[in-house]
Amino acid sequence: MPLGRWTVRLPYACSLAILVASPAFALQIGEVGVPVVRSFSPEEYDGDLQIFDAAQGPDGLLYFACPEDNAVLRYDGERWRKTLLGVPVLSLDVGGDGRVWLGSSGDFGYLRETGGEMEFVSVALGVALGEGAPPSFIATRTTPRGVCFLALELLVLWD
Repeated sequence: MPLGRWTVRLPYACSLAILVASPAFALQIGEVGVPVVRSFSPEEYDGDLQIFDAAQGPDGLLYFACPEDNAVLRYDGERWRKTLLGVPVLSLDVGGDGRVWLGSSGDFGYLRETGGEMEFVSVALGVALGEGAPPSFIATRTTPRGVCFLALELLVLWD
């Protein structure tokens, strides 16, 4: 059986396939599907080592919950801004209107900007949180029906 023209071209085709699939070649042409990752040290964002939650607002700003600092960090792509609060922030989410909602230990609410400064506004007053130790709201999620604050033993829908 005669060897056809594909026999000669097969080694070249295999070499080309290996070259295209190699990581070095992928880096040269810009690898698709791999996100760009940038790490920041605590010194850069002026915070502690632990970040419990993160969310992105409709304006592109990134928010981070720092419970050990009792703070929320905001990053605009160039600068970090730290907002100190009186409560340890365990969870957060940003609504479609840009309002930042926070879950804490025994409390939940939102951030309000007043005179260029952010302050925590509690909405938990008057909500029966049960007896015993105050619940830690470990998840905060905004939905079209309201904001959900989740603790291990309690779920609150604030509408």
